[in-house]
Amino acid sequence: GSLGVLIGTTSVRLSLGLAVFADLEFDQPGVYVLQFVVVTSAGDGPSVISQSFQVTKAVAQLLVIASPDSGAAGVVLGIQPSVRLLDDSGSPVDNSAILVTAALDQNPGSLQLHDPG
Repeated sequence: GSLGVLIGTTSVRLSLGLAVFADLEFDQPGVYVLQFVVVTSAGDGPSVISQSFQVTKAVAQLLVIASPDSGAAGVVLGIQPSVRLLDDSGSPVDNSAILVTAALDQNPGSLQLHDPG
């Protein structure tokens, strides 16, 4: 397959011996390795590569698959909730680094999807 495109500020100046990149992103999912090269007026200097890492599709939608129907205070719910994360093409997102949290909605009379990002 073809490689994605690295987007963002790909050249930064050193500050106290550290080059900090602030806005790098990839245009498509895949497994990537970054190469960093010191560029001087005399040409390319030393270089190093990163460890490989995976870029996944962004989560586009969160769906409730199972919802509790009722319960009693102090007793574990009989039907436990579950949600499914979908990417922008409608495929399930399989990324164990993503954390999904549950909290009480402040307005239980109005069910809404809240997109955190």
